[in-house]
Amino acid sequence: VEFGNEGVFSTSTPQVPQLLTVNPSALLLNQIPAPIINKSRAANSIISSFVEGLRVESKNLVLLGGDINFDGGVVNAFGGKVEVAGLAGVSKVGLDVNGNNIDLKFPENIRYSNISLDNNASIINGGNAGSEIKILGNQVTLNNGSQIVGVTTGNQTGKPVSIQASKLNISNESSVVASTQGSGSSGDILINAETLNIQNTAILSNFSSNGGNTGKIKIEANDVNLYNIAVIGILSLVTASNIDKTSGGNIEIDAKSINIQNSSGINNSSFLGQGVPGNVTLTTDSINLSNSIISATSLSTASGGNIAIDTQNLNINSGGQINNSSVDPVNPDFINYVQRAIVSFDPTLQERVLGVFQSWVNSDANVSNFGEGNSGNIYIRAEKSIVLSGTSPTGALNTISTETFGRGKAGNLTLTTSSLTITDGGISTQTSGAGDGGTLNVSAAKINLAGVRNRNGEIFRSGLL
Repeated sequence: VEFGNEGVFSTSTPQVPQLLTVNPSALLLNQIPAPIINKSRAANSIISSFVEGLRVESKNLVLLGGDINFDGGVVNAFGGKVEVAGLAGVSKVGLDVNGNNIDLKFPENIRYSNISLDNNASIINGGNAGSEIKILGNQVTLNNGSQIVGVTTGNQTGKPVSIQASKLNISNESSVVASTQGSGSSGDILINAETLNIQNTAILSNFSSNGGNTGKIKIEANDVNLYNIAVIGILSLVTASNIDKTSGGNIEIDAKSINIQNSSGINNSSFLGQGVPGNVTLTTDSINLSNSIISATSLSTASGGNIAIDTQNLNINSGGQINNSSVDPVNPDFINYVQRAIVSFDPTLQERVLGVFQSWVNSDANVSNFGEGNSGNIYIRAEKSIVLSGTSPTGALNTISTETFGRGKAGNLTLTTSSLTITDGGISTQTSGAGDGGTLNVSAAKINLAGVRNRNGEIFRSGLL
């Protein structure tokens, strides 16, 4: 440990710095750091269902070593900060000490090692203003029900959950979540990785449930892959009163490629209340959307957020959907909406989601504002091509649409591309309720519309509707 100009404390070469008068300024790692294994896990003495582990309150908890493995282990630092960094070589890590707060400063050329959370391991941090979580590693893996969760419990803006890695894997019912249970906003989720893989019923989400606004999700990566019921989502939910103005955060993804497959999705939704939902913005060289969905949904009085996609090539296949909707859950067409959305590809998940929505609707005495909001707009710029082809295993067609299932209006839909090909599906603005449809604008040097499908006895021709 380095103490500025006052000397160094070392177990191998002891010196006598003025330890009691100077804060440490750096950690000197003069050999490859040893691994850290965390298996700490115990029931809370007051709430037995809550699992605790290595814990501090209103202080920082820092794990700095070689490979770091949470094997069912738990970390909590309520009101403080959790920072986990795996290092792969000799280095000098700066320390910025301010009271109970310690911030690590890493050199630019530092090499990181691997960090894994497995077997229901968790890093959970909460507080009145949320509590920051920062993860830095080479390959960071969450597996088998493990989670990283930042919770805002009070009236202040939550602090971020940030992960920096060469590869981030979230799989097998694992999750990274920021949420608010108070009137303060939830913290942002910030991901910086070369590759982000979310798969097998895994979730990356930001959530509000008690009047607080929802933070954003921002992802910067080379490749973003969602497989097998994987979700990146924001939900602004009002449970106490549907007059609350809870606003949603934005989903922003900047990547070279985005692959979304097999009942997976990116979604930004508001449910009840009057708050403005956030937008979905995707900037990438290519998008492959297969049997999955990109959506923004308003189930409240507020107009929905917009979907904006800027890419070279957009390929939608096997029943993929890009959809921006205003929904009235009391309207019978709501069930049809859910069946056509992502959950239609998994009957068990569909039944579960329908049950949750219907219980929320039934528990709220005032449903007058359902379906009042307009759906948001969709803007797609695909410089080279947009292709819609191939049906899903259940026969679902590919769609790009804005629509309303209530009294609000459907949003406008604008497409700009060099080549538009539709062989199994359609592009539309439509209404299934009292509201009007939107305006469809298509600008393309070449348009190819082909294909006729029999869908449940109904002949469907591909086209612009």
